[in-house]
Amino acid sequence: MARLLVMAVFLVGLVAMAEATIYRTTITTVVQDDDKSQSQSQSQSQSGECRKEIQKHQLNECRQLMRSWQTGNLIRGSQRDDTQGCCEELQNVRDECTCEAIQWTVQQQQQQQSRLQGEEMERLMKKAEKLPSICDLSQTCQFSESSSN
Repeated sequence: MARLLVMAVFLVGLVAMAEATIYRTTITTVVQDDDKSQSQSQSQSQSGECRKEIQKHQLNECRQLMRSWQTGNLIRGSQRDDTQGCCEELQNVRDECTCEAIQWTVQQQQQQQSRLQGEEMERLMKKAEKLPSICDLSQTCQFSESSSN
């Protein structure tokens, strides 16, 4: 009988140990990089401010320039003459909003010309990327076709 009792206690002990190892508590700690989240929220806030500024300026000369580039109908003599009005408009836009403003004008042209796709769209984007340089602005813009869709 004592043997049976020792065996029962031993089995109960084994079962208790098995139960204890089956149930584990896992604690996962997530550390958020405050600088990254702040820069993302600043970027989103800045983007909203840029959209407001772009809408305020309307950028009609830049939209006209995109239209002339797309159709190949250059209005004046040299590239600088063709871009002058757009450059003046872009100089009125805050530096951090320049690229977004240029991209917006390309998107406006794409919406007006729904057939504007593929190589034709890429050519327009490449020309648009050069606008800050043509206008002697401090920004460097880089667009891809997928970011305009």
